[in-house]
Amino acid sequence: MNNRFLILTATAAALALISWSRSRTAHEPMAPPVPSQPSASIEQAHEATLLLFADPDEAEDSCECAEIIRLVREVSGTPGVLVREIDSRRPGEDARSHGVRLSPTVIFLDEAGREYARFEGESSATIRALRSALTDLPHSSEPMKNGADQ
Repeated sequence: MNNRFLILTATAAALALISWSRSRTAHEPMAPPVPSQPSASIEQAHEATLLLFADPDEAEDSCECAEIIRLVREVSGTPGVLVREIDSRRPGEDARSHGVRLSPTVIFLDEAGREYARFEGESSATIRALRSALTDLPHSSEPMKNGADQ
């Protein structure tokens, strides 16, 4: 009986620690960005590519994550800007190659596919900085084709 109590106590403590750790990192900035390698992909055809790593189910909510999703989606038709949405529930190789460990994350890539800005988390400061960066996006004279991945 004593061993069973110790095992249950240790298991409960481990689960509490994991839960606490996840709740802390869900809203904190992550480690410095991992530099991305230029890729020979569709991203090179645009002056800027925005990678949005978020849960698309949150887009209709009234939370800060939803505000970030809506802000990025608003520029999806901007000439010279390609917006790619990556479902953070199934991030795959895109998240690994760009060092994404937090949702939402918005990464700005230049026309060569190099990262030049990153916004992580959903704090009000992050939203203000993202809004400012979206205002400063380059604009091309070429009309943009629909390139959002959903």
